[in-house]
Amino acid sequence: MIINSKYNLIKILGKGRSSVFLANDISNPEKLYALKIIPISNLTDEEFYSLRNEFRLLNSLNHPNIVQAYEFGKVHECDNIELIGSYFYVSEYIEGKNLLEFFNHQVDENNLDKFLILLNQICTTLYYIHQLGIVHYDIRPENILIDEKINDELKIKLIDFGFSALKSIKARGTPLYISPELISGKDVDYRTDLYSLGATIYHTLSGKPPFYSDDEVVLLKKHLEEDPEQLPDQIPDFLREIVFKLLKKTPDERFKNTLEIIDYLPEKYQATIKVWPIPKIYLVRDNDFKKIQSWVEIDTLNLPNLLILSETGMGKSFLLKKFVEYLEDYDRAFFYLNPVENQLTSYNLLFALLEQVELFLSQKDILNKNELIDKISFLRGIYKSTENRLEFQQYQQNYLAEILIDLAKQVKYFLIIDDFQKFDQVTKNYFYFVYPSLVDLNIKFLITADTSFIKSGDVEKFQNLQEMILVPLSRDEIVMMLKKYFQLDFPYDEIADLLIHYTDNSVRGINEFLNNLLLSEILTFDSKGFKINYDRLKVSEFENLLYYIYEQKIHNLTHNQKLILEILSLINFTIKLKQLSEIINTEMDLLKSDISFLSSFGWIEFSGKDETIFLPEGGIKNFLFNKTKNDKNLNLYLAKYFEQNGFPSFVVAEFYERAGEKENALNYYLKSANEAENYFSYSLMEKYLLKCLNLEKRDSYLTNLKFKLAQCYFSQSEFKKAQLIIEEIVEKNYLEQDQLFNLYLMLAIIHFKTGDIEKAYENFDKAFNYAINDHQRIEVELNQINLEVSQGNFTIAMKKCENLLKDFDQVLSNYSRAAIFNNLGITNSQGGFYQDAIPYFEKALQIYDQLKNKMKLSQVLLNLGNVYNLIGNREKAFENWNEALKINDSIGDLSKKALILNNIGISLFEGTKIDEAIKYYQEAMTIFDKINDFFGKNIALFNLAEAYFLTCDYEQALYHLNEGLLLSKKLMDIDGQCQSLFLLGMIYYHLNKLKNLQEVFTELLSVIESNKMQSSHLQYYLYLSGLLDYENKQVTDAEIKLNLAKELLKETEGKYFYCKSVLDLMRVYSYQGNSEQIENLFNELKENYYFNINNLLQAEAYLILGDISKKPGSRLNEQAIYYYSEALKYVEQSYIGEVTWQVLLGLGEEYLVKGAIGKGIELFKQANLIIEYIASKIKENDNKNSYLAHPKRKRSLEKIEKVINHF
Repeated sequence: MIINSKYNLIKILGKGRSSVFLANDISNPEKLYALKIIPISNLTDEEFYSLRNEFRLLNSLNHPNIVQAYEFGKVHECDNIELIGSYFYVSEYIEGKNLLEFFNHQVDENNLDKFLILLNQICTTLYYIHQLGIVHYDIRPENILIDEKINDELKIKLIDFGFSALKSIKARGTPLYISPELISGKDVDYRTDLYSLGATIYHTLSGKPPFYSDDEVVLLKKHLEEDPEQLPDQIPDFLREIVFKLLKKTPDERFKNTLEIIDYLPEKYQATIKVWPIPKIYLVRDNDFKKIQSWVEIDTLNLPNLLILSETGMGKSFLLKKFVEYLEDYDRAFFYLNPVENQLTSYNLLFALLEQVELFLSQKDILNKNELIDKISFLRGIYKSTENRLEFQQYQQNYLAEILIDLAKQVKYFLIIDDFQKFDQVTKNYFYFVYPSLVDLNIKFLITADTSFIKSGDVEKFQNLQEMILVPLSRDEIVMMLKKYFQLDFPYDEIADLLIHYTDNSVRGINEFLNNLLLSEILTFDSKGFKINYDRLKVSEFENLLYYIYEQKIHNLTHNQKLILEILSLINFTIKLKQLSEIINTEMDLLKSDISFLSSFGWIEFSGKDETIFLPEGGIKNFLFNKTKNDKNLNLYLAKYFEQNGFPSFVVAEFYERAGEKENALNYYLKSANEAENYFSYSLMEKYLLKCLNLEKRDSYLTNLKFKLAQCYFSQSEFKKAQLIIEEIVEKNYLEQDQLFNLYLMLAIIHFKTGDIEKAYENFDKAFNYAINDHQRIEVELNQINLEVSQGNFTIAMKKCENLLKDFDQVLSNYSRAAIFNNLGITNSQGGFYQDAIPYFEKALQIYDQLKNKMKLSQVLLNLGNVYNLIGNREKAFENWNEALKINDSIGDLSKKALILNNIGISLFEGTKIDEAIKYYQEAMTIFDKINDFFGKNIALFNLAEAYFLTCDYEQALYHLNEGLLLSKKLMDIDGQCQSLFLLGMIYYHLNKLKNLQEVFTELLSVIESNKMQSSHLQYYLYLSGLLDYENKQVTDAEIKLNLAKELLKETEGKYFYCKSVLDLMRVYSYQGNSEQIENLFNELKENYYFNINNLLQAEAYLILGDISKKPGSRLNEQAIYYYSEALKYVEQSYIGEVTWQVLLGLGEEYLVKGAIGKGIELFKQANLIIEYIASKIKENDNKNSYLAHPKRKRSLEKIEKVINHF
């Protein structure tokens, strides 16, 4: 019978409340386990909690005489369908007999020695669990197994802690061995185990239990009322005394603890091992855990995610373990990522996440389960088939994000990411990418890191993080920790004082110091409890205590035991016991015996399930490493073993380096760098290349290494570092033609990215000349096309694209072909050939769709939407944008989503749907802010300010502008500063705050001058300067400047502010009475697409025409009332602006003049309401007063009041 395609159940070992099977792992059939399972048909809540809690208890204890537990799980696949849904745990299999079987049901004179050895172990093991506050409740011969496998030494294993794990004590114990207090329901403590131990010893010594009856009620009554019969005559008196004292009916009459039993044994059996394995069963950080619980239980949106900052040894790992148990208790879904030391590839780490998701899906029924499984299979297939690592990286990001997002829409889960600072950059970037989308879906992140993560500044890429710092333990917490470890007779205060004085108060430091106090026999224990040896304490120099202890202990070890520790001190990864036995050339059983002995000192971490071993950082490892690292023979021996057995290249390199074999070390470090490059682990690639450079001294080889390092820096966008190395290499000129191609291509792209366009062209030409095949020539051309597009050379870029399609049609990959079509779409679009652009984008779409590259698909859809928007087909534009939004939502590409939302906002803005545009701008800004895209946020801030400005919400416009201006300065964005200052000036102009306008103008001029008076910025200076001149009645200067601003705006923008500059110039000509120029400008406006779709701009033009028509000498054909009436038609179809009340007032005056008093007054009242409405948006009194004090508004309001009062 097979469970979960993993465990093969060989035979049943025992059956009771649960069934215990002998099992093996299908992937490693030789390794045997005990698998305990409770069938679903018998599973009550209490049974489930008992099984799970028993597993947790055993998994947390690391005692040589207690059975180890490895894995807890649920049966989701099994030959026997009746077991599906059952729960199980896997533990070590003890290939031995129970206590009764071992002694053939009775101890005799021939095996009394063995019994006393085992009794000593039983007593010390029980004393250990009782100190931890654990009561077994079911001590009986069947739960004490004898392991004889290791070196013919006897070792007991205490098993079946199921009753310990039960919440209720009503149904605990086995009737033959149960204590009177358990039967009678009195208060029970650890001394119930002493009674059961007495019954167990009695049975083992006599061959029968102390009491027996087929009737369970009668049997229990005997435990309460009767004394057992005497033991056989051959049993020594000391054992009789032990047994009958243990079987006393009242707990107070029994032994105080199980170590007192040892005091009754002959002296040769009284020795106890002076070590105390520190368990991971009790949490010392209760307050921190309560904070995490509170964080979990608040189930609201926008809850901060949790960042736990912790240095090594502060108890973070156990805190996370308890958090995971807490999530399991409440059936909360979670995924847990922890980086392995020296993790080579980001793929492996993210692949581990993928496997967890796959396992989760196999156990849950969700709507699109099969679809998600198919996506996982597709991703695996891509990894196996693609030769393009970068291509796989894109797929991995897209599909893994899509899987997590799809899952998040149905299941609210937690993502626990441990030691984030250890992730390579690719993995970090993945989580920076997916984090905002998952947070939006109410997925909670718990991230842990050390302070280096804060110092790096990367923490800012995670928004909405609540920090929790694990600080050293306080004295109260240390005492609490001691009371959890030692619950009987312990000098808490004295030991706490020592710990505070001589440790860093970290959990690891405290545990290590406690071990050393025990090893040095400063802290000892016996039947009277723990005590301090003050004589030893007085002479101990604690600063040298560790050194002394290690020296003493290592001195007494066997050769093999010393060698094991020395080898493990040199290794920073787990190693299998089988491999270690091969290295030291010893048998597995002997090795296990040595490992068991060394584990008793608390030095070694050993996984019985995987049979792997590891020496943790600090303490003994540091001590031994400093002594062993210079042992060249040992390091060389290990290097050769690791080399022959296929260990990772960086492991082999490290050992060859320590062995002084520089050439071999160099070769393996270079191999490690190449492997890291294949998986985008550039931080590791850099590390290994720097190792190579430190070892290599030959100039020609150094050049090649520096070339690879330049590639590494280039791939990480560290362009300055890359450029410096490349320029140094060029001087040496040792490289082959193929390398020169790559070198000049990198240099060209660096110059392109850093703005040195002339040098970029120069190096692209060199790269093309050094290209040795068509693929390299295509690569140069594609990059140069990007350069041409960035420089606005669309015709050249278009020609290059066409030439690539014509000259390299047979060798172009689908990716290159799609990129060319996309670029042809961009170049045609930018060149104004919008209709020609559309089919190119559609061809690119078709290829990317076939390739299932969603990121590229969304980009092309964005481009296509932009083109349709430019030709005025907003329906098609929105269709493509919305399709792109769906894709981006599915893969979590918030950057592109924000761009699309911003573009939709712009389209709505241009279509004068300002209120709708504002909603999209706000959503875009929120996303830009969330993903720390400050340039994007700045654009959205300006767009919002512009929209609020148009709707006369001046204070909202000011708020967003000021925020954007600060951001532009922080980003050193000159364009952004100029735009913001210009719009700020326009707002102050409308608020009638000319002093503020002058200050803004001065600042704008300073920015422009510092940027060499670029034409793209001059337009803003000229426009504001022209308005200031107009206000100061310097009309001629205003005319010149506004004309120049108009022409510049026509070239660079051609939309709203171009139209506004024309209208303001019309006002200047109106002031001069030049109706001819006004007509010319009006005709110019009518040819502008944007003017013709903006009703308020058209209304403003007719308003100006109406004003000039009333002036003497006007050459306009129509009277003012006509122009004002035309203006009103447009006003009625538009948003409210300054022009609205001006049109109403102008037309009202005309009606009054012509005697239509009712219509005139009605229009005056409407104008008054509009002014009041606009003024009501201005909350700040100074701004409101200034706005209303503008001469034109003031006169208008006075006129309105006078007319209304008169009539």
